[in-house]
Amino acid sequence: MQLLATGRWSRRANARHEQTLPIRLSFNDVTIPPSFDSWKGNIVYSILPGMIIPTPWKTVILLCGKCARKLDGGFGHNNKRSLRAAMHTELKARGLRRQVRLIETRCMGVCPNKAVTALNAGFPGRVVTVPKKTRGDEALNSILWR
Repeated sequence: MQLLATGRWSRRANARHEQTLPIRLSFNDVTIPPSFDSWKGNIVYSILPGMIIPTPWKTVILLCGKCARKLDGGFGHNNKRSLRAAMHTELKARGLRRQVRLIETRCMGVCPNKAVTALNAGFPGRVVTVPKKTRGDEALNSILWR
């Protein structure tokens, strides 16, 4: 697996984007040396299989993408936003944007009528259905807390 670092190298000296220096990635006291992909001009880091990479997330919430597409919005304070967008706005307001990760998946197999299936990865035995016209804070409270 390879991790692509942000930054491109330029071949011209007077290019708009200056040459960026490669950053040093180190996880669990292992420093990963950068390599240069001359074909695409990117700095690439090779991640070894089984290497644990830390994340800033404390909670991961899975949302059914099929249910969300069927409803085509219907959440938030004006009932015109998707559940993911309404919850993302609420996470920003609470200051939890970097601690909670929202991931839209494929069908989870529950398929409620006029609702979206959600799952808190910390509690995999509990699936929540969020009905249409629910505000973002109510949806977030019902998914995050028991």
